[in-house]
Amino acid sequence: MLGSDLHGSWEISPVPEAPESGGTGKAQSHNPVAYAGEKSDTFVVPKKQSNKGGSQSDDPAETVEGRSVAKGNASEKPAARTPRRDKPASMGLEGVRIAAKRDKKVRFTALLHHITPALLAQSFYALRRDAAPGVDAVTWQDYEEGLHERVQTLHRQIHVGGYRATPSRRLLIPKADGRQRALGIASLEDKIVQQAVVTVLNMIYEEDFLGFSYARGKAIMVRYADDSVYGFKSEEVARNFLAAMQERLAKFGLTLNAKKTRLIEFGRFAAINRKRRGQDKPETFDFLGFTHCCSTTRQGKYKILRLTVKKRMRVKTAQIRVELMKRRHRPIAEVGRWLNRVVQGYLNYHAVPGNLYRLRSMCSEIERAWRHSLMRRSQRPKMPWSRFQKIAKRFMPNIRNAHPYPQARFYASHT
Repeated sequence: MLGSDLHGSWEISPVPEAPESGGTGKAQSHNPVAYAGEKSDTFVVPKKQSNKGGSQSDDPAETVEGRSVAKGNASEKPAARTPRRDKPASMGLEGVRIAAKRDKKVRFTALLHHITPALLAQSFYALRRDAAPGVDAVTWQDYEEGLHERVQTLHRQIHVGGYRATPSRRLLIPKADGRQRALGIASLEDKIVQQAVVTVLNMIYEEDFLGFSYARGKAIMVRYADDSVYGFKSEEVARNFLAAMQERLAKFGLTLNAKKTRLIEFGRFAAINRKRRGQDKPETFDFLGFTHCCSTTRQGKYKILRLTVKKRMRVKTAQIRVELMKRRHRPIAEVGRWLNRVVQGYLNYHAVPGNLYRLRSMCSEIERAWRHSLMRRSQRPKMPWSRFQKIAKRFMPNIRNAHPYPQARFYASHT
């Protein structure tokens, strides 16, 4: 077995079977199954029959002994894999999570053995099946053929030190402020390894951070990659934290982005306090493509209103308008299917509660741009609104909430 060849253990890491098509099981999730089941040693029954012995009744037959469950320290706690000899070795990724939760200062020095063929296969099925091919031009469907052999080979390369990541292709994406963002297009196999490593590391770091994480005193933090939002109950605590953060980053030669770092008054009582001081309504901030505003419900209760950033929405609409003009001579059905995918993908992210009005305005602009491109197909434009509305109704996606309210999301994640 591959596990025995590489680790000298009796563990077997089977590659799980592909999930059934059309289901909504693990293959549709971006969180692969982290705890692969392993087979344990059992009794070995001898296949050789015992000798029948002599003809005399007092001449007993020679028996062939079977092998029982492995002895030695089988019933004892496993030896520590790390220099911390006072701690037992973790039994799988669940053990890593428990150890990280039990001792925040524990150091993990041996995690590679958690990268098993089963985890690699689950990481593969966690990838998007309809994603564009990577730098190696291998699609998800291509890699699935012979998955067992591919995963076993990849697992062996990782553990013997023979795995080398394929150089990524650099792609520059224009940003809303005119600058460009560099993206790396990796190979499919590199994405599998990255997903597996993320799964292992999440067992450690997700015990310290949730989707939102509480910090000093009455404080809350929301983070995503290198962007983060910190909330504090008092201004004094917020300023102290900002100074400590700058000092901490300076030790590693890093600095905060001055254009993106702000200290604002925001929250449930911000509007009341600012009105009492004779100031305008609370400031807003942009985060993850949304402008966050202090607002109220119809019942007068406080809520955070999330709206698509206007500048980004205008840029996206302009890009679609240019592309529609390029495709104006293509069949209407072909352009309609393409536009449906583009707009639906945009709605899948931005269609949050409270943002539908702005999205409807954007879709109306796109429909007008589409009709304009159709009228430019010839010198005699013939596309009355009555006809175009039927076309738009057929291909433009419906605008509805794609995400639950924050209270529902919080309840589902913590119950």
